[in-house]
Amino acid sequence: MGKISNQQIISIGSLLLSALITVITKDLPPVLRWITVGLILLLALTYFIYSMLSAIRVRNSISSTAIIAKSKKYIDYLYKLSKANEKKLKKFAAVNDLKVIERINKKVVKTVRGKNINLDNNKRKALQKDLNVKIDAYQKTKKANYDILKYDDQIIKNTKHLSGKKTYEITQKIITSICDLNRILLQIDQHKLRIKLGKFVAKYTDNLYTQLDAYIDYIGWTYILIGNVNKGFKAIMTGIGLIEQQIGDGSQIPEDMRPEDFCHLMFMKARAYRHLGTTYYTYASRHIDPTAYLNKALEIVNNPIFLEKFKNRDCDCENRYQKLRIGIENNLLLAEYYKLTECMKNKCMNDSNCTFDSLAKDIDEKIAEVKQMKKMDKHRLIKLLVLKNQIIMTNKYYTGIEIEGLEDNLKAIKGVLEQNINFDDAMEVFIQQKIQSLYDDVLEIIRS
Repeated sequence: MGKISNQQIISIGSLLLSALITVITKDLPPVLRWITVGLILLLALTYFIYSMLSAIRVRNSISSTAIIAKSKKYIDYLYKLSKANEKKLKKFAAVNDLKVIERINKKVVKTVRGKNINLDNNKRKALQKDLNVKIDAYQKTKKANYDILKYDDQIIKNTKHLSGKKTYEITQKIITSICDLNRILLQIDQHKLRIKLGKFVAKYTDNLYTQLDAYIDYIGWTYILIGNVNKGFKAIMTGIGLIEQQIGDGSQIPEDMRPEDFCHLMFMKARAYRHLGTTYYTYASRHIDPTAYLNKALEIVNNPIFLEKFKNRDCDCENRYQKLRIGIENNLLLAEYYKLTECMKNKCMNDSNCTFDSLAKDIDEKIAEVKQMKKMDKHRLIKLLVLKNQIIMTNKYYTGIEIEGLEDNLKAIKGVLEQNINFDDAMEVFIQQKIQSLYDDVLEIIRS
């Protein structure tokens, strides 16, 4: 029997209560009335005992449901600790400066939606200039705030026990744990909690790259996953704004910046635009044209300076570059598939030379490229194989012509999925160990 929802419990309770009231108020012989009441109470007691036994059985089992439930409980301890820690940080000036940046960024966002991504008008220029000034002031204020925190052994105003230095150390421990567990939060369906923890990281980390990860991935990408495209868009664009304040348009490396830092920021900017162009989630939105953002991402990965400084550094960098580029190109092919399907569905004229057959051939080239990678990206491989199957099945539906490869692709996908690690008790224990380790570290800092 499946798990009964709260709504079902309320419905059952209402029916039992209604029946009980009816029996009590109805003019029945006393013996019959009490027998009926007894039966209703017995039914309620039986259901209560069954629910308790089911809960105990789930708690003691190692099923995925039980493991995920326990994992959620451990992650909730992390969130509670972050909220307690935030009380000692949220009055810092840098936090208010960040709110100002986010407000200005919302105005900038309205001028760069979809096909207006490259729009160059006076309003946007003025907003962008103001945004850069505010970001620059925010970075300076934040550095000053954290310089005080790192080295101040005095008790922080309005706190009973912790010095600034200890508060800073605890904050970094919490942020490290959030970053270590951020992917697992998606696996245990904790999207909203991932966003909340991401906001904590974005506000209180003193590391720019970690802050960008928070805006682009923990907050922005998660919002897109749960269907809140507007909030996801704003968070990702805030990350892009922080990057552009550092490197401008990326046409050259700033004089005071190391090439590896420039490449890292360019990489994150391309990944941000790829998120905006992830067509499974954004293509249906009338606000966002995924192709514009994906082409913007491709411009970055094809930037000569980026190619020279990033791709050729070592094997790992080359592999990361290939994964990024293939991910962008996969989404462009997906966008073409959607456009072509929409055209076939509405029987409109296809304004490009793209066909299902040509798309299938392009995907075959990408699949071959992924298989030749030094470290094959199974995630990208599955995405490409699934897209190829979509094309095969859709083409057969609309044209009656079957493109070869469906069964082979299904077998290949099955082979990759069988190699993946399931979310089992080892994952739950890992989460428990991470949270326990964090609490031990915090306790040690407080006692020191």
